[in-house]
Amino acid sequence: MKLITFSVLLCLFQGCLQHSMASHAPQLETADSGRPNILFIFADDLREDTLGINNNLLQTPHLDALAKQSLLFNKAYAVLAVCSPSRATVLTGRYPSVHGVTTYGDTPINQGLPTFVQTLRDKGYLTGVTGKWHVGNSPQDMGFTSADIFHANGAWYGREVIENGKAKIYPGFVETWSVDRSIDFLTRASETQKPFFLWYNTQVPHMDDEFSWPATEQSLASYRLDDMPLPLSYPPDHTATGKPPYLRESRSYTRAMNTYGYQSPDNLKAHIRDYYAAVTDMDREIGRLLNALKRQGLDKNTYIIFMSDNGWLLGEHGLTSKVLAYKPSMQVPLFVSGPDIPVGENNGLVSNVDLAPFILDLAGISPDYRLDGASFNKLLSEPASQWREYVYYESPTPQLIPRSFFAIRDADYLYIETYSAENPSTPEFVELYASRDPAELTNLALTAENTELLQRYATQLRQAREHYASP
Repeated sequence: MKLITFSVLLCLFQGCLQHSMASHAPQLETADSGRPNILFIFADDLREDTLGINNNLLQTPHLDALAKQSLLFNKAYAVLAVCSPSRATVLTGRYPSVHGVTTYGDTPINQGLPTFVQTLRDKGYLTGVTGKWHVGNSPQDMGFTSADIFHANGAWYGREVIENGKAKIYPGFVETWSVDRSIDFLTRASETQKPFFLWYNTQVPHMDDEFSWPATEQSLASYRLDDMPLPLSYPPDHTATGKPPYLRESRSYTRAMNTYGYQSPDNLKAHIRDYYAAVTDMDREIGRLLNALKRQGLDKNTYIIFMSDNGWLLGEHGLTSKVLAYKPSMQVPLFVSGPDIPVGENNGLVSNVDLAPFILDLAGISPDYRLDGASFNKLLSEPASQWREYVYYESPTPQLIPRSFFAIRDADYLYIETYSAENPSTPEFVELYASRDPAELTNLALTAENTELLQRYATQLRQAREHYASP
């Protein structure tokens, strides 16, 4: 990895790089405002490797077509891989320790923190949100002038939704309703001649309220059970791979092995097939939204961002769910298309804390408040730029996983410190995995000759925790 200059590193550490990059924003003129439209599609529980662009087993033709017209970021991550914290991080551009949403649920974002949506609204943007809403604040308080939503997670069919402020039961597929409402927003926005920002949040492929993926027969028929791949770390051997002992008692392990029956490879393959089919159902509805954008003539002056809130463990190390800093949980898909966006791939380290400054940068807005993330717009014009040294990950509040843990991920390694409630000042367990070991099969922290490397990452993590902690 090339070394970055001290000045750039200092700027990143002070959270100021997003301001200096504003001049790099692609310029686009729209009918009235001279500003671009922005469509942000935010998938739920979608792994980075479950799109047809990087997994030929997946049937996702609409997202594949969009990705082939986009710049793909191959190393994009969530800074806390769970629904509510991820959304709060996107909205504020701040870390969970600062915005206060450190677990899933209806915890509100801390008062006084601005959101990028409020900034867009105040600068004349129409701001709309559709689909899943999973923070304790109302969409209106967060800056949205239009909201067609459903709360948290639940049924895929017969879901209670809030449409134009009124609660109702939608009998069909919840993604169909969300896309219909998204198309309605696009129609209204096109009539105003004002720039718009639309945030469409999927429910699928998040499990339904019965902890299943009730995919359509049409999508299920696209996948053969025998073709489903088992993880390299299956069957799990936590001693051989150097995993923390507590994991075997965690919900992620016990639910996977005992409730879902992952002791049997056939049960795991059936779960993987259902998940893949759910992704195909999601893709089908996203295709309707993308087609509507083109049909209304809005695609030429609209940036489209596609990302996921977090990944999902499909039997890796015998685990299910997310939260953990392992690659299947932490890594997410991210690609961007639109005016002046180069088509290709980029290996720069980016995260969901960077979305707020990036979106404001696309709109030509320099915020006058602190953001923990930085706009990665520089990577559009300088693809080889080593603009960030690492991504910091934090899970300060035990949830699903009965421990707090913190991590550093850079181009070379993943370093994790886990803490017990009894001793929050000294790590209970340390893990170190090389990037050349993407399945995280060998914990290098258990090897004596890596002492100097471990000390370096421990220092880096301590500095990151101090910098990004709540004041």
